[in-house]
Amino acid sequence: MKKLFFFLVIGLLAYFVWPTRYEQYGPDAGPYAAQAGPGHPTRVDRLTGEIEYQDSSGEWIGVGNARKAVAFERPVIDPNAMRRPSARHTEQVADQHQRSLKQTHDAVDTATEQAH
Repeated sequence: MKKLFFFLVIGLLAYFVWPTRYEQYGPDAGPYAAQAGPGHPTRVDRLTGEIEYQDSSGEWIGVGNARKAVAFERPVIDPNAMRRPSARHTEQVADQHQRSLKQTHDAVDTATEQAH
């Protein structure tokens, strides 16, 4: 019974007090003020992401959506994709590095033997 009461109180607090459904910004304030135009307050629906501004008559007018439709977006083309080395090139560089290390070790060993 106590658990039910606890969840009921927390649920009512969450529903009526925090957070409100809309995140509101004053005139010319907030991240979407440019979309609303000068002198209009804006609000964002926390559930759907819809952006609205309040016109002079007091009516809320939709401007767009703050969230992007990820599933239907075109993929972003990376401008540096052609600059990245291919897997084969990476392997060739790694092989060259290993050969260079081996040659260096051989040269050090040879110089050490000649010094003794």
